[in-house]
Amino acid sequence: MIEKTAFDRIIITGDIAEAHSFARHLYNLYDRVKVPIYFVLGNHDFYKGSIADSIKQAMEINNYPIDIHYLGYDTVVKLTSKTCLIGANGWGDCRSGTVDLSRFDVNDHNRISDFLGMMPNQIIGLRQRLAEEEADRLKKTLWSACAFDHIIIATHVPPIHAKQRNNATEYSYPFYCNAALGAELTTVTVHKDNSNKRFTVLCGHTHVGDYVEKYNMEFHISGSNYNNPELEVIEVK
Repeated sequence: MIEKTAFDRIIITGDIAEAHSFARHLYNLYDRVKVPIYFVLGNHDFYKGSIADSIKQAMEINNYPIDIHYLGYDTVVKLTSKTCLIGANGWGDCRSGTVDLSRFDVNDHNRISDFLGMMPNQIIGLRQRLAEEEADRLKKTLWSACAFDHIIIATHVPPIHAKQRNNATEYSYPFYCNAALGAELTTVTVHKDNSNKRFTVLCGHTHVGDYVEKYNMEFHISGSNYNNPELEVIEVK
C-alpha cells in the first residue's frame, strides 16, 4: 500500500513495534521507500523493555548514516522555507476523566518494565511525570519552531479529547489524552505573536480516526490498527 502513495517523506507518530524490534522495522521501511523518515515513540515501542532503553535506541538511530530521524530533544526540522516539523513522544497522563484502575487499565503497566510492581498512585505519578517532561521539552522547541509560518507537531497520544476505539468514558480518558501537552500547546499557539501561525498536530494511539480544529490548531488523529497503518498525505508549502 505505501509504495502506491505519492510522498517525499514519512512521519510516524509512534507504535512502530516493540522495544526489541522497532528499530529493525524502521530500517526495513526505509529500504522499501528510500525517503526520509521522521518518528516519535508510542507506548508499544516500550513494551518488553524500558522507557530509557527505547529512547536510547531511538537516539542512536540519529547517529547512523541513514535518513531516519528521531524527533526528540530540541529537534526542529526545516521542511520548506515556511514549514517545519517537531515532535514529542507523549503519554496519557491521567489528568482527564477519572482514574480508577479497577474499572479501566492498560497493558502498559504490565508490559513496560518501569511500571512493573507499582501501586496505582505510583503509576499515576510516573505517567504524569513522563508527560510533563515531554510537554516541557516540546514547549521550548515549539517557541523556536515559531520562526516558521506552519509548524507540524508529531506526537503519539492526542493532547485533546478524541474519539476512541472502545467508546470513550470518563475512566478511559486518563490513558487516551495528554492534557499536559495540550496545555503547553495552547499556551504557545494562542500567544499574540503566533496568532497568524498554523499548527498541525499529528497523533494516533486511539485507533479511531478523528479531526479536530481548535484556535489556530488542527489535530489529525490516525485511525491505524495493529498491522494495518493508516496513511494520510499532507501537502505543505
